[in-house]
Amino acid sequence: MPKLIDWGVRFELIREAVVRVAARDGGAAVTIDAVAAELNVSGSTLRRTLASPDVLPHLGVEWIVRLRRYAWFNQETTVERGTLERAFQAVRSELPSDVEELDRERAWAALTVVGASDRVARVREAHDEHLDALVAAVVARLGLERMQGEFEALRLRALMDGLVAAACRDSITPEQMLAVFDRHTSELVEQAPNPISPDAA
Repeated sequence: MPKLIDWGVRFELIREAVVRVAARDGGAAVTIDAVAAELNVSGSTLRRTLASPDVLPHLGVEWIVRLRRYAWFNQETTVERGTLERAFQAVRSELPSDVEELDRERAWAALTVVGASDRVARVREAHDEHLDALVAAVVARLGLERMQGEFEALRLRALMDGLVAAACRDSITPEQMLAVFDRHTSELVEQAPNPISPDAA
């Protein structure tokens, strides 16, 4: 009787292996042989499974996106929807809070660098647009003048990107990263002339 293969499980294992290799060794290290070694299978076995080695980065990126979506939908919060605090919380939840999430950010950076495939680039652009929308929601609730709001949106996005990059290269810990973010957002709230209440939205 032929052996049945659970392709769903097999591809999940490949996705996870791609992320581990990318987080540890960088995007250039994501090769058939490296991923096969991570899975303890032969390179020829992995080649027979994939349509092309070029799909490996997208498999890793796809897995990271899925985990982000799970985390987003499974967030537990007692903060009222539509409030400034909830908007800040949504932005903060996009920052890695532990070693496992930080490894995924390292893999994301390695797999979505300039020169990635168009398919991967589109996924990266969609994520950037998502972050921009979360930041815009915060700024909208601060009640700032238009020019100042645009400036604060740029600054908050730059702060997020810089903190994540610093954490990925181990210059700061996830705890320090979140502490800096919280300090900045507290100062923003203190300086806001007229934060908008959810009832006024």
